[in-house]
Amino acid sequence: MQTTPPPVAPTEVALRAAVRRTLAEQQPRHGFFHALRPIDALKWKLMAFLTGQSFDEYVFRKTNRFRVEEVYLLRKKSLTLVSYASRDPIRHAYPRKVDFDLRRLRREVQTALEAKEDFFSLPSHRQAVIRTYRRTYLVAITRGPENLLLRTDLDYTHCHIEHLIGKRIEDEVSNFTFPLQPLLEECLLIQSPGSPS
Repeated sequence: MQTTPPPVAPTEVALRAAVRRTLAEQQPRHGFFHALRPIDALKWKLMAFLTGQSFDEYVFRKTNRFRVEEVYLLRKKSLTLVSYASRDPIRHAYPRKVDFDLRRLRREVQTALEAKEDFFSLPSHRQAVIRTYRRTYLVAITRGPENLLLRTDLDYTHCHIEHLIGKRIEDEVSNFTFPLQPLLEECLLIQSPGSPS
């Protein structure tokens, strides 16, 4: 398992992050796709119903798209939570809802690290991608096939947070949960571009 992110062109990754943020602010928030042909939409809705999946889940699997659903920043030594961000606003409103999932996630992260793996599978066709840096692990819960572009963009945010906070991030007493959430929310904008044809 690598301990430092691979070298990338910082301007390219920063530009991708800026473009994602701008597009997210300009686009309405309804569904993943806006250009599906009516016949495809009807066929896929029927197939989603028959397979017991939501329409969005079926389209994601059918088109091999990916997106980040949740992100956890964990201290390297203790695997305690530094901060997190989720697409589900209820998890932000009620932080206790995160605790149960976090306990299970810690065990799985520990198992993966012992096996020198940097990802593991989760229920509902999701997976966790572990990114390692000096003082923390960034664990991203993703839907769809992850790739080098996703890992590079996660590394960009991860490095930025560590450089911003420095050694203070190791302090178990300091509470960075809410101050770091806006930075982690940048990861939630990472997804496959474009609509299927």
